[in-house]
Amino acid sequence: MQFIAIIFGLVLFAIFYLPVYLPFVISFKLKSSDYREVRWALRVASSACLFLAVIPPPGLRHDFGDDVGGNFAGAAHNFPIMLAWIWGGGLACSAICLAVGFIVRLIRRRGSSPVSEERWR
Repeated sequence: MQFIAIIFGLVLFAIFYLPVYLPFVISFKLKSSDYREVRWALRVASSACLFLAVIPPPGLRHDFGDDVGGNFAGAAHNFPIMLAWIWGGGLACSAICLAVGFIVRLIRRRGSSPVSEERWR
C-alpha cells in the first residue's frame, strides 16, 4: 500500500511541476533545423520556469502553529499560491519565449530568402 502512495505522490509531483520541464522535453521533439530558434526559446523558457520554481512566491505564510490543524491551514493557504506561481508563471514564461522564438524565426526566414528586384518594383 505504501508503494502505491509513493507512486501517486511522484505522479502528483510531476504534474505540479509540468510547466518547468515540459518546454525542455518538447524542445527535443522538434527535429527540424527550421525551428532552431523555437527549440532554443523553449529551452530558455524551461530555465526561466526553473528559476520561478526555486524562488518562493510572495504571500506565503510559514507560521500556522505546531499542531495538525495548523499544518492543514498552512497547506490550504500556501498550495493555491504555489500553484498559481508555478503554473501561471510557467505558462507566461513559455508563451513569451515561444513568441520571441517565432518572431526570431520569422526574421531569419525573411533575411535568408532571395529577394528579386522585380518584387520590390
